[in-house]
Amino acid sequence: MGTPREHRPLGYLESDLTALSLEVRRGDGFTGLFASGSNPDLRRAVDHALQTVHSLPVDPSTIAGVEDIFRPIELACSSRNPNIAASAMTLAQKLLTDRALSPEQTRALAGAISEAAKSDAGGDITRLKCVQCALALVQSVEDEATTAIAMSACVRVLRAENEGVSATAAATTRQAAFH
Repeated sequence: MGTPREHRPLGYLESDLTALSLEVRRGDGFTGLFASGSNPDLRRAVDHALQTVHSLPVDPSTIAGVEDIFRPIELACSSRNPNIAASAMTLAQKLLTDRALSPEQTRALAGAISEAAKSDAGGDITRLKCVQCALALVQSVEDEATTAIAMSACVRVLRAENEGVSATAAATTRQAAFH
């Protein structure tokens, strides 16, 4: 008998991908017909990632480099829907903390976060998640180029009009700089 999902390393992966799937479907509903947030490619990628998770062994190192799991996270980080982007960035933070991403995936994630920080589409929620995820990136990688991309996302958010968002970005940038 296998290890129960909730006791597995990365046991959150299935539940977080399920939550992301629900958020994507919510965006694809009636309101998705009138918004630019509808994304059938993202929906298919999340569904495929969930199928892939069910076939993984218990070892957390097995997901590093598995594009079927990483692709929907990367796609969702750049979503114009702030709930989808926030859900993906929360999952990305957990994977970074567990060091469950390959160096290539980490670089791609840094790029997606940097792009999301540039965009006004997700608003303050997305900007704050970008800063949180950038801090997780800085704390979990040794690669200077990836760190620079993550720090640039923080600096972009520093220029936010919302003083609370800007202050949070400033504090996070200081924390990341002294890491």
